[in-house]
Amino acid sequence: MSLFSHSFFGHHPDRKADDGSERERVQEPASHSTVPPSDSPSPDTSSAPDAVEIPGRIPGSRWTAFTIPQDVDRHIMPDLPHRDSFPFDQAGWCDMDLFASSSAQGGEDPADDLGITSGFAPAILGFFPDSDHIVPMAFCDSEGNIFTAHDWDSALGQSFLYDQGAEKQFADGDSDGSGNGLITGKPLLSFVRQSRQPIQRVRLEGPQPPSSGGDDDTLMCQRGVVIITDPRSQEGQWASNWLEFDGYFTLEQTVADLPDHLKFQLPYKDIMTIAYFELALYPLSQGINPLYGLGDVSYRLSRQAPLSAMRSIKADVEKLDQAHLTVSGVQEYALTLFADAGAFEQIPGLEAEHGKEPEELVSNKDTQLFIMVWDGLDLIPAMDAIRLESAVNRIRLVSDVIEISDNHGNRATEEYLTAPQVAALDAALLKNPAFNALSTFPVDEYTDPEDSDYAEDPQADADVQGFASVNAADQDDSHGTDDSDDKEPYSHLYLMSDPDDLAQTVEEVNSVEDLFRLAQGAARKCQSEDGTEWSYRQTLARLISYLRMPFRYDATFRANRQEGKAAIAFTVASSWTMPLTYADPHNQEKDGSPWKKYSEAERDAMSTDYNLRLGIILATLAFGAGDDIKEVSIRLDTLGLEEQARQRAQMAQGVVEKLLASFENMRKRLRSMHGQDSFPLSLLDTTDSDESEKKSDPKDGDLHGSQAGMAIPGQGQQGDMNEPLGQSQEEINSTFAQMMKDVDLDAMEKQALAENRKDQSAKQAAEAINREPDSSSDTRSSEQNSDSPMTGSQEDSSGGKSDDSDDQEGFTISFRPETRTAISADSSEDSGLPLIPLTTVTFTRDDFLPLLKELGLQDPRRFYQHFDAAMEPDDQGKLQEIPPTVNIHDDQFSPHGAHDEPEMVERQFDSPTAEALATPDSLGMAIQREDILQWAQEQISKITANRHVSSVDKAQAVMAYVDGIADPELKGQAGKVTTALIDGAEIPQLDLRWVRDFEATREKSNDLVQAGDFSQALKNQQEAIDKLDQHFAYEGIVPRYFNSYADRVIYNHMFALPDEKTVLIPDELFMAHYRIADVLFTMGKPKEAVKHLNKAVSYAPSYTMVHLRQAVGLALIEDWDSAFAATLNAVNIAQDSSDAAFGYYRMAYAAWMRDEFDVAAAAYIMSSDISRSRSFNLQVELDELMDRARSQDLILPHNEQEARKVLEEHDIPIWPNPQVQQIVNQAARICVNNRLFVPAKTLLISSARMASAEEYSMKARRIQVLRSLNA
Repeated sequence: MSLFSHSFFGHHPDRKADDGSERERVQEPASHSTVPPSDSPSPDTSSAPDAVEIPGRIPGSRWTAFTIPQDVDRHIMPDLPHRDSFPFDQAGWCDMDLFASSSAQGGEDPADDLGITSGFAPAILGFFPDSDHIVPMAFCDSEGNIFTAHDWDSALGQSFLYDQGAEKQFADGDSDGSGNGLITGKPLLSFVRQSRQPIQRVRLEGPQPPSSGGDDDTLMCQRGVVIITDPRSQEGQWASNWLEFDGYFTLEQTVADLPDHLKFQLPYKDIMTIAYFELALYPLSQGINPLYGLGDVSYRLSRQAPLSAMRSIKADVEKLDQAHLTVSGVQEYALTLFADAGAFEQIPGLEAEHGKEPEELVSNKDTQLFIMVWDGLDLIPAMDAIRLESAVNRIRLVSDVIEISDNHGNRATEEYLTAPQVAALDAALLKNPAFNALSTFPVDEYTDPEDSDYAEDPQADADVQGFASVNAADQDDSHGTDDSDDKEPYSHLYLMSDPDDLAQTVEEVNSVEDLFRLAQGAARKCQSEDGTEWSYRQTLARLISYLRMPFRYDATFRANRQEGKAAIAFTVASSWTMPLTYADPHNQEKDGSPWKKYSEAERDAMSTDYNLRLGIILATLAFGAGDDIKEVSIRLDTLGLEEQARQRAQMAQGVVEKLLASFENMRKRLRSMHGQDSFPLSLLDTTDSDESEKKSDPKDGDLHGSQAGMAIPGQGQQGDMNEPLGQSQEEINSTFAQMMKDVDLDAMEKQALAENRKDQSAKQAAEAINREPDSSSDTRSSEQNSDSPMTGSQEDSSGGKSDDSDDQEGFTISFRPETRTAISADSSEDSGLPLIPLTTVTFTRDDFLPLLKELGLQDPRRFYQHFDAAMEPDDQGKLQEIPPTVNIHDDQFSPHGAHDEPEMVERQFDSPTAEALATPDSLGMAIQREDILQWAQEQISKITANRHVSSVDKAQAVMAYVDGIADPELKGQAGKVTTALIDGAEIPQLDLRWVRDFEATREKSNDLVQAGDFSQALKNQQEAIDKLDQHFAYEGIVPRYFNSYADRVIYNHMFALPDEKTVLIPDELFMAHYRIADVLFTMGKPKEAVKHLNKAVSYAPSYTMVHLRQAVGLALIEDWDSAFAATLNAVNIAQDSSDAAFGYYRMAYAAWMRDEFDVAAAAYIMSSDISRSRSFNLQVELDELMDRARSQDLILPHNEQEARKVLEEHDIPIWPNPQVQQIVNQAARICVNNRLFVPAKTLLISSARMASAEEYSMKARRIQVLRSLNA
């Protein structure tokens, strides 16, 4: 096919010769047809310009050209760089007067007919076979848009071209209301204004002679971007930049290598012509994506799987070279990095299978960096994927610095930087990773307009208005003020002008000192100076989450503001992630190539210095986040995977299994925060989690919704609700035997989870690093993820590209939002991983800050040696394993008593705390009776052993203490103690037997089951339950069970009566009611089972799951009113979306059975909306309900908005309940500030789950705060 056979160019190679015979046109797609409908009136073409057929360069091709009257302005450009590839040697423009003059009357200005009252005049762009004829190819309007025509010789003859408003009709693509307009709906090219700012003269006018004032002189200009519409996807992409001064334009960063006279300071119509022919027409005719440099890199990475994208970028560069188009230095260096990462070779484990690569590149909204997530990778492919990830992030960070320089008007832009200069910039960023490290941190969160360092920043978001609205006439002062609204502090860091100096400037500037000031500003904004634990942790977690590092790492911290100490542990970036290639200008002369390879020793030393610098950066943030922090301890650990992979692959595989199992554990924790899975609240691997974390776990193992045992044994789904309940005796016996077993089911569940992690295969473990297992969609689907607790290269959710893609430029990648989660391994001190300590150091504030100002990051080893760091680099600079001197589990890094359980301390609360927790003391936060009794016995022993108090006073003290706890068994036993004290007799030991006797009965009942005497076993168990119930049916007390500390706080606020004496029942009693109800359901005795569930609800009114279980049971006996009420209670107090979704689901069916069809439909819709997993049964039931409603001519809600309205009209709560949410949020903060870390962690998890609309980046910060509360 010939070069110009594509219909995009509008020529007609199938036409016959000029013999006057009928000519057949190439058929255009219907959507682009420009031929008027057959019933349209014939236009009057008597005044149309003359049209002639002219042969083009390709033999046999014929083109329609129009004669240009002598009085119509035109400009012919005979020297376009790629003219030899065009059908004619010359191109240019002519005024619209060619088509408008014939309709102008009375000598009126044709421009007036076109409605052009200001700005630039439109023009026809086309080829010039000679000076008097034009072959129209495109039209530029007065607002910087260029449109193309698909059938000019047909459309140009139509009368609408001569009517007023023709320009608008071109732009609208609609000439006569038929939809068959001359111009396609979107412009092919659009010049979009961004800002008005100072620009170096050399960028605007090209190299200047010495007498002109020099290249460094600046002028106030308009600047913007050129957006090209992809003809296939119809998406706008950044293609180039433009500058305008005094009505003249400059193109820069173009895919075409333009000579100076076709690039600098050209009139409007000339620049439009050059942009059309050289930036769009020629590249597209060659099958080339007409995007410059990073624009092409961004385009590929945002639309393709990683390996496919990188290989496509290489193919694009090869095409650019073949077509004599421009390859930018950044683009060339990107290929070098991708090659070093192995992207252009076969990578076992990462290659696409059946069209899908296992790895995927996703974006973090906070850092705007990227992370690889994958599905089913072993160790070596996972390491390869991380190398690819690092290559992409290094290009991203380099491009950001270049873009900043560009936006500040400097010459160090992508156009002027060579690949070796970009490589030098990359190396500089590794030596100074603090540079630009928090550039994405929101400005308004750390600075005020009054701040003296608050500088104006020329970088502004794209203005979508046409640039011509601010033209030369508006510029009364070429050196006026920048009109950009965006601000950026400390912008003196970026005042870099020359490309040769860029890398040196980045390397030498003390950016880490500015990070300290930024952290201080963030602390002020977060009121961290108030000294609260909450504000400090929130500030530091937020700063870490925004930290932009090129290599993957993970960090966790502890803080003790009482003593002014903080500690941070992080995993280091190993040498296998370090660069392989660098640019050496001397090597160019020697070998003809500027590229050289680093030695292994150099990479080891580079890794050491980089990681030490990262430790300084983290310490800087820790000091900056709190003025009262006087010491920060840093610990660097490594997994050592690369060494183990080199030495013994099998050993490394075993290590990574445990590593990746920890990743899976973290992934599950994050998902469970989002209400998706049912796992313990622990954020740590249960193989090595701290005791305080275990204390925070809910008693039921943190189960939720329909997966928490809500399916009654022997029962099917809701559709089978009314089926017979008969079961075999064998099944009944088996179920009852399981209930009777003396087993800690919660501990069993946790142990099973831990064992499951240990037994995962390497492939399953690797799969767990960074992906959600329920995501079955293609990796390039329209959804995207977003955010993880991973620092540095983090995922988030929202993607790097806005909906208005026309306003985007530079390195912008859009990805799937929040359907996948990239979770890092927990750091060394928060996991059971076999991590190797490499460096430990304690920085003191008084010495750290002056040294930070003096050294910055220039000499990290000297920095650490100043503080006598424990580190042992070998002769090549590689860090060796050391005996660690820092352990973040040390008591010094946690406030005193912060990890005590409420049951094991006596603390009186101040007024704000008492109000937030709805209790005056720590006893009102207790949830575990066993712990309270243990603590009570210890306190009674202390009282009785006190020799300085009389026996009477001791007896009174014991009784006062026992009365405060109000446990009936303890109270009965305490009488013996007081009597002995008064009588002077030996003090007896407390004999608390109620639970032991109850458990003994269970054991005997189990023996009877095994012997076949099931009825007697059931009778014995029911009698034991009744007896224990009676023990707590004590006048003046309110027996209660609490599943978690969050449930306790909610109860205190919403259920407890004034002066109520709340007493905790044994967990065994509550669970016995639960389990015997299961047995009775299985036996077909639902009414008896419901009695036990009702009792369980009376014990635990703030426990969502018991209300849900009750609702199921009540439905089985068809007590729909009570079942509906139970679901209302569940939804009202639910702290998890799974619980709420299941509550609405059960509510829907109960409402249906009550003939409340609108409520039923609304509840179904709400359940579906808030559930993270779609239920087939729910949709079937909703469809059936809708069908029945239609049969009765009933109108039901069809969407969430309508559903919410119906529920509100019926006073049914909308989840999450704002009251519950406020209670939990306030309590979480109060508990952290008052150093009640055990309940605080449960409350923080609950708070995160109710924030269901949060992005994962926010949840990741919550996880960082949660980890800081561990012992």
